[in-house]
Amino acid sequence: LGWLDEARILLRQEESVSVWSVRSGEQLAVCPILDPVQVRRWACGPAVAAWSRERLMLWSLGSGIVVLLGRESGVGELAWSPGGMLLSLDESGRLGCWERSGTQRWQQDGIVAMAVHPTQDTVLVVDAERIACVAVASGQTLASLPAGNLAAASWMGERVILHGSAGGIGGERIRIWEPETGRVRWLWGSGGRLFTQEGDGPIVHDGQ
Repeated sequence: LGWLDEARILLRQEESVSVWSVRSGEQLAVCPILDPVQVRRWACGPAVAAWSRERLMLWSLGSGIVVLLGRESGVGELAWSPGGMLLSLDESGRLGCWERSGTQRWQQDGIVAMAVHPTQDTVLVVDAERIACVAVASGQTLASLPAGNLAAASWMGERVILHGSAGGIGGERIRIWEPETGRVRWLWGSGGRLFTQEGDGPIVHDGQ
């Protein structure tokens, strides 16, 4: 399945999911419940989070399994925040934030996509109308923008890169958003020309 850290690897075998030491070749732990055939998503952090076909589970290597969600939750995305919180987005659009013990901190519904900041405890949350920067610990919205014709969103340092169509002018449009300052810059291409905009008037860049 993949690496837990630089010294351990998570293996899916015929009848088990287990942790092995890469240096010694020894088996360190075996998950007693997780069916290896059913593993659909997994993410490693303070514990191993695994999403099977029917449920989401949190595996603390020293203390067993905590079942987080029941059968009604379909397979979705999993990600650990830098502060050690698990974010789970199921196929119904329910976003949950969980402590490593299995306690749920908060929940939001109607979410289309998420992207966890690589170094800060914030998560990018996208629904049908807006994109928001949310504090992982509290679920509080720190900043938000209209979603527009959003197709994808990702972090690049402290900035958010928003990809989408450019509507009536054709081509692709990119928004560069700085949540801390609220600054938004636009970039799009159409008819062999590059347009940028910050504020009211667009600037046209011909050729290269």
